[in-house]
Amino acid sequence: MALMSRFEMFLWSFIVALAILLAVLVDRADAHTSHELDEWMTGWSQQADNGLSQPLLLELQDMRQRHPCWTTCEEVMPNDSDGSERTQPRPDVAAPPLAPAQIRALVEAHFPADEVDDALAVAFCESRYNPTARNGSHKGLFQIAGFWSQSFGMDPYDPASNVYMAYQIWLRGHPRAGPGPNYGHWVCQPDGSYWYF
Repeated sequence: MALMSRFEMFLWSFIVALAILLAVLVDRADAHTSHELDEWMTGWSQQADNGLSQPLLLELQDMRQRHPCWTTCEEVMPNDSDGSERTQPRPDVAAPPLAPAQIRALVEAHFPADEVDDALAVAFCESRYNPTARNGSHKGLFQIAGFWSQSFGMDPYDPASNVYMAYQIWLRGHPRAGPGPNYGHWVCQPDGSYWYF
């Protein structure tokens, strides 16, 4: 077996170094913590409140493609001892949706009778009645945004709390949907349409 020439050694070293550099650059493009993704989603939602444009939709689609585990694989949790983050499997990935009758009972406990079907349509569209559904900082049956959960001090994964927060958000309404109670805070609308604003 003949020894490699200096040129061949240089060429192989160069190829290996280039492959390592490309692997690092590709990994860095997708390297975001759950917290960073939640912050991005909050910012994206605030921009969408001012008008949902084609570039915003493409940005969301790109982020979902680059981060397929963002909403289903793992959750990065703060480590209480030193403030760093740790990743743990999400126990809710395989959680079955609640039965429609269970969701209806929760919604009927808060929403006016003439709004129950509309609220159910929004919840189904947002989460397929899955109380552990997550899309960035939006969580639970009605996909309550993180800032709402924090302001209410409630667990968005608890179905009763999630429905209560949805009711309070519905009562407040959103200016873009007109005065009074409305579903302006949700992309999914009761008639099955999506709010592209």
